Amino acid sequence: RYRPCRKNSSPLRSASALPCWSFSPCSCCRLSRLAFIALAPAENSPLILNDANGFLYAFSVAAALLFLRKKGFVLFAKGSFSPVNVLYFIPLFALACGLCILLSESDNFIRALFSGPDIFYEDPLLHKPTFAGMLVTCASFGIVTPVMMELLFRGVMLQNFLQRHTRTESVISCAFLFAAFYANPYQCLTPFIVGIFLCILYLQTKSLIPCIVFHSVFNLLPIVLLQGMNVRIDGFTVTGKSLHQPLALTAAGGVLVFFALCGLYFYGRIHKERKDAE
Repeated sequence: RYRPCRKNSSPLRSASALPCWSFSPCSCCRLSRLAFIALAPAENSPLILNDANGFLYAFSVAAALLFLRKKGFVLFAKGSFSPVNVLYFIPLFALACGLCILLSESDNFIRALFSGPDIFYEDPLLHKPTFAGMLVTCASFGIVTPVMMELLFRGVMLQNFLQRHTRTESVISCAFLFAAFYANPYQCLTPFIVGIFLCILYLQTKSLIPCIVFHSVFNLLPIVLLQGMNVRIDGFTVTGKSLHQPLALTAAGGVLVFFALCGLYFYGRIHKERKDAE
């Protein structure tokens, strides 16, 4: 039986200790982001952060996973990487694109309402339009970061919470920690909502593969449009304190999310009926 808690420890102690054990090394690694900001020249800090920030996420998660294993936690449940029907990824892709569009506009409203340090609003993608820069960014935010973060948050934290709490409590707790990990108070809404959807995807499929794919598509959409195709859309691929994306784009994102959720719902219903029939 899968037991994510530490051996010879109470469930309550293990449940409360997991976020602490996870965020101890993560917090140290995230401080290195502030070091980049402080030490780099002002005109180059977005450029350095663009190349380094995604890998800092991955290094933070890797440190947390190694730390948890050293403390005796079992990291992943059996079947966490079970294959999923390829048809499932069609509405999943649409959901990732639609949410990326909608949440981008929500970030724009937060930027317009609250003022903060410029580092939270700078767009590092604009500083690295070369092909080599695009490859580095895609590798960082499209492969390394989604894999490592899904291993920690859905592969370890969510499964641990589910052993001791209800599904609703587990999903909200995992999404809250996922948002806190980004250490950006001006963009906390987006990772919180994305974290909820990622938890629901895992609960529906019992696999981390759809979560990793969703996370990757969500991260890569503005990067590919801007750096790969040179598509500049105010408020979406080009961000700023007072920019808003076109209303038609926001409406298209809403339509994508609606039809994607319908597709995922009917897929889950058909899959359940087939499973019951067997």
